[in-house]
Amino acid sequence: MYITRTLLLVGAITAFAGTAAAAEPDVHVRTARLDPHGQISGVILTDGTELVAPMSERLSRVARPGDPVRRAVSADQRRVLVNERTNEQVALGPRENEDLKPLVARPIGIGGGPVATDRDSLRIDDVSSLDRLAVTARVSLVLKSNVGAPSGLLLEDGTQVHLVPRVSGALGRVQPGDLLRVVGLGTQTESGASMWALFIIAEDQQVLLDLERGDGAPEIGLTGR
Repeated sequence: MYITRTLLLVGAITAFAGTAAAAEPDVHVRTARLDPHGQISGVILTDGTELVAPMSERLSRVARPGDPVRRAVSADQRRVLVNERTNEQVALGPRENEDLKPLVARPIGIGGGPVATDRDSLRIDDVSSLDRLAVTARVSLVLKSNVGAPSGLLLEDGTQVHLVPRVSGALGRVQPGDLLRVVGLGTQTESGASMWALFIIAEDQQVLLDLERGDGAPEIGLTGR
C-alpha cells in the first residue's frame, strides 16, 4: 500500500511538472503599436505579437508597457486582451478574424491612413502624405500577427517597421540582433520612426526587400519603377 501511494505521488508530481513546463511563458506589453502615420493603433507584446484593435485608445489605456497580459475569448466569441494586474479587458475583434483583416474591410487602412477607392484592388493605406525615412539599427523583435504570420520589426532604436502582408516572407531569415538598413515611408515620432518598409538590406549586403522596383506596393498606393 505504501509503495502504491508513493508511486501515485511521484506520478502526480511528474504530471504537474510536465504541465508547468508546457505552460506559456509570461507575456507583457512591450510598447504601444504605432501605425506609419504615427498614430497609436494597438500594442506590441514581449513575444513579438502585434495586436491591432479598432478601440486602440482604450487598448493603450488598459494595457500599458510592462503590464502582464493574456489573450482570451469572451462569452460572445470575441477575442479580448486581459490585464492580469488590474483584470481590465478590451475587445480585439471576432474570434475567427485575424488582427489585420477586420481593419482591411473597414473604411480605414491598417496603416492608419485612408483607403483609396480609385482602384479595383483593395488598398490598405495611402502613403501620399508620409515622409521618406531611413534607419540603420539592430533588430529587437521580429513582429508577428495574432495568428503567427510575420508582420514587421521592432528595432533597438525604437523604430517600428511594418510590411504589407504580401511580402511578409522577406523576414524569413531575420533574427533579433541582426543589423539592418531599412528605407520606408512613415512618420518620425518622439519614441522613434514608424514606417512601411520599402527596402531592407542585411549587414552582409543581401537585399531582403525591394518594393521600389517591379510592381511596387499598390496596396499602399506606391507604384514601382
